[in-house]
Amino acid sequence: MKSKPTHEQISRRAQQLWENGGRPSDRDEEIWLEAERQLATGEETSAAFIARIRAETASESAVEYLISPPISQEEAVKKAVQMPGGTAAKAKR
Repeated sequence: MKSKPTHEQISRRAQQLWENGGRPSDRDEEIWLEAERQLATGEETSAAFIARIRAETASESAVEYLISPPISQEEAVKKAVQMPGGTAAKAKR
């Protein structure tokens, strides 16, 4: 039977999960409980947990900070040229 993980062990594992998960804010308790669960069950793999945390954090950030989805460099250049005062407008002067 596995012994109960110590506070220090949980803390180290939670730190790893937090860092691997992109250092999300406001997820402390969830990450701590996941670290405790992994140590208690002997499960060391956390890929699914990390992927979920990263995806949720990214979507929360996109909503919270009104972040647009990424666009290609080519598309960004086209949009910049089409903007009033952009390169195309300056060339017409």
